[in-house]
Amino acid sequence: MQSTKRKASSELASPQQKRLRLGDYKDDERALPTGSTQGLTATSSFSTASQSPAGPQSPPGSPLRRQSPQPNHPSTSSAVEVEEEEEADDELLCRIQSGIEYVHEQQSKGEAIMQTTRFELTTKSPSPALDLLRRHATLVHTSTTHEVYELGVPRPDWVTAGILTGLHDPQWWLNKTVAEVKAGPHAEENDVKRAQGHLKGLQTRKNKKKVLTAREKEIEWKLREGARRQEMSLRMCDSDPEETDDESEIEEVWVGGGYESEESEEEEEMPVKRRQRTMAAKAPRSRLRLSVIQEVEDEN
Repeated sequence: MQSTKRKASSELASPQQKRLRLGDYKDDERALPTGSTQGLTATSSFSTASQSPAGPQSPPGSPLRRQSPQPNHPSTSSAVEVEEEEEADDELLCRIQSGIEYVHEQQSKGEAIMQTTRFELTTKSPSPALDLLRRHATLVHTSTTHEVYELGVPRPDWVTAGILTGLHDPQWWLNKTVAEVKAGPHAEENDVKRAQGHLKGLQTRKNKKKVLTAREKEIEWKLREGARRQEMSLRMCDSDPEETDDESEIEEVWVGGGYESEESEEEEEMPVKRRQRTMAAKAPRSRLRLSVIQEVEDEN
C-alpha cells in the first residue's frame, strides 16, 4: 500500500504533459485500495485548484477534468503593422542617407545645397534614423516628444531608394517634346499619343484659317485702298464718270413748271434744239436715272 501511494504521488508531481488521462485513472482505481483512491482524488482536486485559482473548483470526490490548453498565437494585424513600420524605417533611413551623401558631395564641390527637407521624429524610443539626424542634420525644433531636423536632399528623381510616389522634379519638362509636355510628368504612352492627336487637330484648324474667303478678301482690299488714299490725300470714294460729265456740261434748275438751263448769253442766239439727256437724281438708297427732255427756244 505504501508503494502504491508513492507511485500515485510521483505521478501527481510530474509535469502536466506526462500525467495519465481520465481513463487511466479509472484503471488505477480498480487496482488500488479504497484509501488510496480517496487520497488520489483529494490530491488531484488540490493540484487543479492550485493551478487555476480563478476557475471553479471541483468538489472533493469528483473525478479530475483536464483543461485543454489554449494556443497563444500572435494576431495577424499586429504582425502586418510591425512589417509596415520596418519598411517605413528602411525608407526613412535610405532618404536620410541619400541626403547626407548629397550634402557631402555638394560641400566637396564647393556648390550650394539647392533643396532641403525637414524630418520630424519621436524621441520616445531611440532609432538609427534619429541618431543620424542628430549627427549630420540641423536642429530646428525640439520638444518633450518630438525633434525636427533639416537636411539637404537631392532631387527626387535622383534618389534610387526611399522615393515617395507621386513626386516629380520642377524641371521634368526638359528635353521633352511638345506632346510629352502637354501630357504631363506622369503621362503614359497612350496619354502622349492622345496629346499628339490634339495638337495636330489644332494645327490643321489654324492652317485652314489662313485661307481667306471672298468676303475677307474684299474687306482686306478696302482697308488697304483706304489707307493708300489717306496717305496720298485722295478722295475716299469714287464718282460715276457719266454723272461727272453730265453735271459738268449743264446744270438744270427748277423754274415754274419745268427745268430751265442756265447758259451763257452767247448760247442764247443759238437756234431751237431738242435734245435728250440723262440726269442722275440721287436718292437715299439707290440711284434713279430720269430721262429729262429739255427744250431750248429762241426768245427772239
